[in-house]
Amino acid sequence: MEVNDCIEQIKNSARNDLKSWKPLMFNFSGKILGHEFKMHLAKLSFVAVHDELHGQLQELVKLRKPKQTTFTNSEVEALIQDHLNGTSEDDYGLWIYYPWSARIVHVLPEDEFIEVRTNRNRNKITLEESRTLSQKRVGIIGLSVGQSVSVTMAMERSFGEIRLADFDKLELTNLNRIRTGLHNLGLEKVISVAREIMEIDPFLNVKVFPEGITEKNIANFLLHGGKLDALIDECDGLEIKVLCRVHAKNHGIPVLMEASDRGTIDVERFDLEPDRPLLHGYIDHLDVSKIKDLKTNEEKVPYLLPIAGMETLSEKMRASMLEIGQSLTTWPQLSSAVTLGGGITADTYRRIMLNEFTQSGRYFVDLDELLPGRKTNEVAEIPEKYRLNPLNEKEMMDLLKGVHLNGVERAEMPVDLAIRLTKSAILAPSAGNNQPWKWVHNNNALYLFHDRARSVSFSDFGDMGSMIAFGACLENISLTAKQLGFDITIDYFPLAIDQRLICRICLTKSEEKPNIDMQKLYPFIGYRHTNRTKTSLKGIGKEDILQLQQSIQTGSIAALKVCTDRDEILKLASIVSACERIRIMHPLGHHDFYRQEVRWTKEESAEKADGIDIATIELNASEMAGMKLAADPSVMHYLRKWNGGRGFEKLSKEAVANSPALGLVQIKGRGKKELMEGGRALQRIWLKATELSISIHPVSAGLFMFARLIEGNGEELSPNHMNELSYLNEEFQEIFPGNEGWKDVFLFRMFKSDTDVVRSHRLPLDKVFISV
Repeated sequence: MEVNDCIEQIKNSARNDLKSWKPLMFNFSGKILGHEFKMHLAKLSFVAVHDELHGQLQELVKLRKPKQTTFTNSEVEALIQDHLNGTSEDDYGLWIYYPWSARIVHVLPEDEFIEVRTNRNRNKITLEESRTLSQKRVGIIGLSVGQSVSVTMAMERSFGEIRLADFDKLELTNLNRIRTGLHNLGLEKVISVAREIMEIDPFLNVKVFPEGITEKNIANFLLHGGKLDALIDECDGLEIKVLCRVHAKNHGIPVLMEASDRGTIDVERFDLEPDRPLLHGYIDHLDVSKIKDLKTNEEKVPYLLPIAGMETLSEKMRASMLEIGQSLTTWPQLSSAVTLGGGITADTYRRIMLNEFTQSGRYFVDLDELLPGRKTNEVAEIPEKYRLNPLNEKEMMDLLKGVHLNGVERAEMPVDLAIRLTKSAILAPSAGNNQPWKWVHNNNALYLFHDRARSVSFSDFGDMGSMIAFGACLENISLTAKQLGFDITIDYFPLAIDQRLICRICLTKSEEKPNIDMQKLYPFIGYRHTNRTKTSLKGIGKEDILQLQQSIQTGSIAALKVCTDRDEILKLASIVSACERIRIMHPLGHHDFYRQEVRWTKEESAEKADGIDIATIELNASEMAGMKLAADPSVMHYLRKWNGGRGFEKLSKEAVANSPALGLVQIKGRGKKELMEGGRALQRIWLKATELSISIHPVSAGLFMFARLIEGNGEELSPNHMNELSYLNEEFQEIFPGNEGWKDVFLFRMFKSDTDVVRSHRLPLDKVFISV
């Protein structure tokens, strides 16, 4: 080619061509045109000329004499002239023009360029290995992490051909982990990476797929021009992750994937294990045919987490997953992790190509574990007052020694009758189904004890929840006794010095006519349940509400208020959900829920016979995944540090917002006896609701938090949470104004629903009852 033709090509190469990534190469060896070409270049003001060929020649001649450690300038120059053998430097080698940057670079001929550029690879990569690698074809899908992988492999020259696929363009948010300049914003990622490789080594074979990978082009990507020797998946798309593996498996192509978290590298040797399950079998339990129909992050999470490895993600990444859709738009990545991942992947790929790595599996190069001096998250220790031993028989019997009957007249209470009363009592509701009761039958009386080891918690401030549960127990006993023709007398706290003994219950022959309305409630003791469903709810009528309010006995110190106003319900949804968030974000509240309350499987629920079966919370797959992520106290540590956790509001907000009505039980007074009276009233309301086919779902966490704030002066609450709870309480009081001397003790959703309900288990009788 004549010099003028070369210059015209340069002039016609558009610098603003966003699709350009191949440089122009001019070779004047043997034509004695290099000097003329260089003269013409000097006249092109827009072209920057970089002619450092002499320095390259100096490196070449010296590295070919490894035994000689020192050279004089004259020796080096003599060696260069011998090497050129009469050819001028201007005519030697190639002139490489990069249109996108208007730079022209003078380099050695291809073989010598490769020899010099890869010299420092020796002997970590031998000449024989280098020749082997130069015959390899590799494909990379996804060019965020993939950019680091691609460029690292290009620098090592561990392939002969690389195929790059990504449909996306460079955005400013990419520049936290993709090494490129601002001038490349808006440029297709494949073009950016191809240009970077070409600027490092113009002799490498690069092919680009700017449309990304699709069902239509996956075969072309893997096979056209020769089957890939390895596929590296760094794409975000679930469908493509599965699609590329299906095809790679069919063609026996090994797949690598780096996660840029904990230095995680996945290797799937489909070339050696043709029957290996996709993604190590992590998604075998999922229907991959549905992946293409997934639209939202919420729908994708159940697939993403098994692929990412929920149990092996770093604490920060797990915490960040809970913030997606709240304070984050997608999962975070750091340049240091991406750079590390590029090195790990390039190294693993090279060893696979050289038959030095034959295993499949998931591996970690976790700097947090490998490097000393990293701070680990300290999980908050549970205070001593929350760590109690279960109440035992000896303690209860010792307490009974101090109780005097004081000539109380009472009917006979044989053991079978005591058992029947207790069986009825333990069907009562309790906070988180913690069942904080123990019963002793002795001397024709039934004694109720508080086993605080089962109830002591951050949420149960002042034993508020426990007293309500005890009141519900007593109401069940009263209804059962009435059914058998007895009244009951209750002696509250017979031992003032030790209030673990809640009360003594005695029977007396009933002389009053049976209360027909009360008799109607008895059959529903065994049917009462909690319904936590959020959808397909039906409203309740004014007559139903009136009957619920009238179910509270005349003269009771309790009252029921009901909210059916739509705007107020939406406001309550925000209040309740914010309180739930505060509770779960608190280290002690988190411990209460995850260590004492939730039961993850039917088997665990049946075995422990307490707590809340997760199946009753009506979670979709994404919500379940989020619940499991949040179980780790270290994850919560980061969420608190980031002032995050708003995602915890979603479930309760949706549940309350969809409710046609909310009820609030209030009591006159604040003592424990008054709380138990409130519990009795609540149980009558709940039984009446069961009779009317009205479902009830407690959402009282906020009331317990308000009690801690007001009556406990914010004990164990952070200043931020105190301020927020104070505001939320004011909002709550606008909807349910309080009367002087009255206390809010129980808030619940009310609705009608056809949903089948999973009932909570109860501890077996022999765990809670003795007769002596």
